[in-house]
Amino acid sequence: MQPSRRPFTLKLGSALLSYANLEEATLARALADGVDFSHANMVRVDAHDAKLNRARLIGANLRGANLTGAELVGADFTGSNLENAILHGADISGANFTKTTGLTHEMLGAAIGSQDTILPEGFVFPQDWMLTT
Repeated sequence: MQPSRRPFTLKLGSALLSYANLEEATLARALADGVDFSHANMVRVDAHDAKLNRARLIGANLRGANLTGAELVGADFTGSNLENAILHGADISGANFTKTTGLTHEMLGAAIGSQDTILPEGFVFPQDWMLTT
């Protein structure tokens, strides 16, 4: 008889992972609300469908990160690098993108956001965000 395999979910609680090297790590479906990833190397991290609400991603390198479907409500991306990151279906409502680099209008258009999301200077809210409150 084959042992049953249950889906594994990484639970990070209130971990402090600032300055951590998480390059190419798998954080898919992780429960990481409020975790401090400030200045972490998260290049090409796979965090699809992860719960990263209120996460601190200040100065983090998220180049090429897969954040598809992630919950990033109230996350702080201040000064982070999002070059080539994937935000398709990610909820970034209330997130702070001040001084973020690599963010594009296309990335924002693929994400779910609201008017309380703080965008970098020169960016405008996608039209469909105007309908959310």
